[in-house]
Amino acid sequence: MFEKVSVVICTYGRSSTLFDVLKDLGKQKIRPFEVIIVDQSPDSSVKNIVEQLRKELKYHLCFIGAQSYPKSLTISRNIGIGEISKDSQIVMFLDDDVRLDINYIDAILEVFDRYDAYGVTGYLDQSKFIIPRTVNIIFYFASYRGRVLHSSEAESIAQIERVTDVQWLSGCNMSYKKEVFNKLKFDEKLKRWSYKEDVDFSYRVYKEYGKLYVTPDAKVIHLSDNTARIPKPYEVLMKLAYRLYFSKKHFPNSTKNSVLFWWSMVGTCIQEMFQGVGNEKGTVNKFKMMTVNLIYCIKSVIYIFSNYLAICRGTDPYLFNN
Repeated sequence: MFEKVSVVICTYGRSSTLFDVLKDLGKQKIRPFEVIIVDQSPDSSVKNIVEQLRKELKYHLCFIGAQSYPKSLTISRNIGIGEISKDSQIVMFLDDDVRLDINYIDAILEVFDRYDAYGVTGYLDQSKFIIPRTVNIIFYFASYRGRVLHSSEAESIAQIERVTDVQWLSGCNMSYKKEVFNKLKFDEKLKRWSYKEDVDFSYRVYKEYGKLYVTPDAKVIHLSDNTARIPKPYEVLMKLAYRLYFSKKHFPNSTKNSVLFWWSMVGTCIQEMFQGVGNEKGTVNKFKMMTVNLIYCIKSVIYIFSNYLAICRGTDPYLFNN
């Protein structure tokens, strides 16, 4: 029976949404054993929130200022892992902009108990973010079964109706048996938002232990707050370059894998072209947005080809921590 849950929340400049997450954790039917906040914010807003809530919340609340470290979600996650109590059984990672159903932790622990799981993620309603079915089929040869494909694409794990075994977990809400971290850590080469870090880590857990699940009973809303987001040109480059790094890290070099990867990159660039276009008013503005997005993609692809080997190895200084 799993009871002691350590929650790790990494944050950067989102004190208001973090406040709501901490309050949600205090309302859980099964409260966490401890909550560890790893903060890389440039000011004291997050620390002030933690101090404000420390006496009110009925769980141990630990604050770690990590401003001296390189800005990286994966580095922050590993710092949090290092502070976990020896008595902890389950390590839960939550983003600083999620909202939790009151039964969230209870539902997660039930899957660990019933299925002897090594990792579990909750039900994330991302219907508006799901890749269009035509793009999924044409460019990724993907369905919605939670597999990690040789194209480097991870199939959606949203919109499920029963507990389902998958090959990766969503980083905004994922939990693991503590013993996993005796062998595995997050990839600290990845910078800032660390695109695909959740797929990279959870897929390594899957290959080592198996038994990853998503449950519709642990409901979570991801607000995807835009505070402290990275600039759009760098975001596009990171998405495309980190896909290449992920592909070379996890899959063997072969003609088939290369064709699948680069064909999927075409699909990713098409998606990026239309990113945010629906929010623009008027045909001219929509066309301008598509053009700007296309330019970002072209520049990113040129950079990737110019620095191909360094990106494959994770040594490019602009994109990776070394």
